[in-house]
Amino acid sequence: MKRIASSLLVVFLLVLFIAGLGHLFSLRFEQGDMYPPYSSLRADPMGLKVWFEALQRLTPLAVERQLRPWTRPSSHNCTDAVIITAGQSPTHDFLGSEDCNALMEQVDAGARWIVALTTDPNDRIQSRSLDPNHPTDPNRLGLWCWQQTIGLGWSQDAHSGDTWNSAWPQGDLDLDSTSLPWPGQLILEPNDPNWQVLATSMEEPVMVTRPWGRGSLVVLADSYLLSNEAQVRHRHPDLLTALIGPYTRVIFDETHLGISEQGSLMALARRYRLHGLALGLAVTLALFLWSRAGQLTVVASPRDRESTCIQGKDLGQGLASLLQRHLPNRDLLAICIQEYLNSAPNLSNQQRQQIEVQLEQARNTGLKETQCVKLYQDMVKLVQPHRHKGTL
Repeated sequence: MKRIASSLLVVFLLVLFIAGLGHLFSLRFEQGDMYPPYSSLRADPMGLKVWFEALQRLTPLAVERQLRPWTRPSSHNCTDAVIITAGQSPTHDFLGSEDCNALMEQVDAGARWIVALTTDPNDRIQSRSLDPNHPTDPNRLGLWCWQQTIGLGWSQDAHSGDTWNSAWPQGDLDLDSTSLPWPGQLILEPNDPNWQVLATSMEEPVMVTRPWGRGSLVVLADSYLLSNEAQVRHRHPDLLTALIGPYTRVIFDETHLGISEQGSLMALARRYRLHGLALGLAVTLALFLWSRAGQLTVVASPRDRESTCIQGKDLGQGLASLLQRHLPNRDLLAICIQEYLNSAPNLSNQQRQQIEVQLEQARNTGLKETQCVKLYQDMVKLVQPHRHKGTL
């Protein structure tokens, strides 16, 4: 009974530990701070999850995340969507040439691509202004090739510092607000006449757009106004609505942040919420192992038990076995007679002498096994009158 109670306690503690570990992981995933800044999977101030979930509640809109490379065939039907790439560093490459070309093909076919940059105040931002003499290489990777293609550069605003500025809507950007909070340190440098300035900060462009084929490109010098923090402290739904425009499909790109879906078994389980099933299978396996634990002991077969058992013997058999191991057969009768003489004090001296003489003659002539019986009979005749006092 105690063993069963102990086993049940161990199983219960194991299940409790697995459940607690799963709860901790779920809390970490819900908060999303393990993901890069400006990811739509983050629920803290640095993420875009608030905007993502708010758009999901609007009936006409279809909102999704892009977790696979843009070169996949399943990613080629985005011509009716707004593609949002937020949190892009101005000093690090993000998309390879193949993905960048695939995205530009979607834009050319009718999609709108919104690229929101971001800056780290601890890093010194180098100028990414364009060199008009630098030829466009379609096989190069990263931002530089993209900048050359669209004709846009950027650099750090030397007068921005760590203070907040205001951004003023320009051109076709019709907002209810007359100004927008702007914490960014970047300014945009359009080098193509097709670019249109949508907002300026300290008289420098910070938000621009241009047509590209049947679609359009929108570039923001900072991603703050799209973040969860901005939706609480500086909410501007009119700006977010203007960015989406007439499109009814919104795609939040995660691949440029290094978040991708590989199509593994665990990804499939997360998609269909099979966490409870996995926990139930683990508990079932633990109970099965516990129920079979008593049968894991190896039981010896009857033949093995017979070969390993020691047969019991009485005292006489043990003494005979001991004598056979340590005494030669030819000396056994002589030793017995000598012991008899030592333990029979009622024998006469004559009887003793006769027995000793016969024993000495037997030793000198060599006592054989066939002579032992005759010698024994002779000894019995000598001590016959005294058999009631001792036994040979």
